[in-house]
Amino acid sequence: VQAGDDIVRVKLSTLIGLNRDAASLPLIANAVKAQMAGGHLSAFRGRGMEYHESRPYQPGDDIRSIDWRVTARSGQTHTKVYREERERPVLLWLDLSRSMFFGTRVCFKSVLASKLAALLAWSSVLHGDRVGYLVFSEQQHIEFRPTRGKRAVLQFIQQLAAHPAWEMEDSGVGEQQPGLHALMRLRQVTRPGSLLV
Repeated sequence: VQAGDDIVRVKLSTLIGLNRDAASLPLIANAVKAQMAGGHLSAFRGRGMEYHESRPYQPGDDIRSIDWRVTARSGQTHTKVYREERERPVLLWLDLSRSMFFGTRVCFKSVLASKLAALLAWSSVLHGDRVGYLVFSEQQHIEFRPTRGKRAVLQFIQQLAAHPAWEMEDSGVGEQQPGLHALMRLRQVTRPGSLLV
């Protein structure tokens, strides 16, 4: 353990330990438009798990989904419409540029942002979402497609703890505006229905 761990640089054990607190942090979305099935309600309608509404029967509707109670009340055949549950990709966009290496009382902003990103990654995986990330600094840009499972989070926090930005050697080499490049890349990789943090 080096001096300044969890104050000026983040510790791997701290990021791993955040998985205990992640279960109490649900990431709730109103409507998800992702293409893969999962635990979030989607704007797509079809034969799914969550009842959405009843509408008048139309030729071609599945007779197994007839809403018999509404049909009996109204005297006209009605069909149940369901909302599908969808899996949501969560993208974490983390700035480890020199501008984040300052702090007021407790720790550097980069350390706090890294802890928050790890907590959100753990929460995403525990609630059945896929997690991906873009971590950028003047020295390096790391990108990982949204993936399911704890292995994705462990890979993320290992790369986060070993990122060259923590060495804080101001060599003057690297991009002048790393955030602009990362933001343009983020626009290219983000898909509809993703949660971006």
